Amino acid sequence: MKSFKNSLKILVFCIGLFVSYKLVGLAVIDTDSSTRLKFHDYYQQNNIDIAVIGASRVNRGFDPDEVDRHMEVNSFNFGSSSQTYAGSYYILRDLLNRQDVETVILDVEFSGFNREPDQQKANWIISDYMKGLIKYQYIFNVFDRSDWLIMLSGICRYKDDISINWCKRNIKAKLCKEYWDYMPTNRVYKNYSTYRDRGMCEIEKVNKGSDFFVYKKDYGGFDHIGLDEENADMMGYLYKAIRLCKERDIKVVLVTFPETDFYLKHAGDYAKFVDRVNRISVENEIPWYDLNRVKDECFSDNEFSNLDHLTRDGARHCTSVICDLLLNPHSHEFVDEPLKKDSGIIGVTYETEEIDNAVQISWNVEAYNTMKYRYRLIEYDDKQVIFDSGILDTNSIIMSELTNDAYIEIFDMTNNYLGKGKLL
Repeated sequence: MKSFKNSLKILVFCIGLFVSYKLVGLAVIDTDSSTRLKFHDYYQQNNIDIAVIGASRVNRGFDPDEVDRHMEVNSFNFGSSSQTYAGSYYILRDLLNRQDVETVILDVEFSGFNREPDQQKANWIISDYMKGLIKYQYIFNVFDRSDWLIMLSGICRYKDDISINWCKRNIKAKLCKEYWDYMPTNRVYKNYSTYRDRGMCEIEKVNKGSDFFVYKKDYGGFDHIGLDEENADMMGYLYKAIRLCKERDIKVVLVTFPETDFYLKHAGDYAKFVDRVNRISVENEIPWYDLNRVKDECFSDNEFSNLDHLTRDGARHCTSVICDLLLNPHSHEFVDEPLKKDSGIIGVTYETEEIDNAVQISWNVEAYNTMKYRYRLIEYDDKQVIFDSGILDTNSIIMSELTNDAYIEIFDMTNNYLGKGKLL
């Protein structure tokens, strides 16, 4: 009898601990994740013919509605922010256990070659919503033991974010019926992307009315290819994903989603990247479609929300090209190097330094033709001119009050307007 009571106490304690853990989790685990809706949509699918798997460029650049309309299939977008090849591989395994997929499109991009598995937040949003045994195989096979508790416990993961306001926000969201019905009234995430359906997040033009991008010089979006620092473990998962598809007689295609000229100019040695992916393509006898090098299909800056992510309209353009290639691999011709605009401003970088009560701004206009320019710094809403440079070279320093809501207009020396870009 005594042993029964002790066992019962232990059971009650464990149940209480589990319930307390779940209740605390409701308060501390973030709700602002489109991936939650993505995986819920995925597990509701009866049939997926075409799946695209990869990082955020996939997430915002592949439109399932466009694919289904062009090809009369059912498609799904498995893109998520900073997704590693390890994450892609385990998503693929889960998918092939549940669906009879005909075609798998795998994203290949610069940062995927040297991305590390310890980009924890990128992996939480996969493991948090993945179901079944695959989820735990992903966690225990890819990550170090020191990471297991963080991967399994939202409480440990968000410990640095916990505050009264944080908990109130999460509890308020989770008390709504729409949250548990996976039909939130607000489908806008991180203040810029809107979750639509079947995995896609779409973005309208972030800097509407701009003709080119303006970035601080230390902007983190200027990644380097870094193929000399290739992560062998991550690349191993890409090869495993390809082999898995071929073992199941599933068509597998590699796709590189487009980037702006500005991004490609700063990314690194693109020829080396092309050579590396070409070798993967040839070794595995699978096609690779690099959308930066499709002849006569140059993507304009107005189709991007930033240096390397497409807007809603850009995603439709991109997806239509992918559909053409899936239906007929010879529908588009590829050139040796990324396509570039014939003329105009590539982009503007700037640095700021506070001196006395003013802000010193160093501008650098990057263009296809070396020339002198005239600048005007203008308040975005009031259209008030903050600064007019007069005659300046491409590398110029000006003193000005700087506002976050401003854009720069650029003219040539004969006062021809060359465009404007919003300060980001």
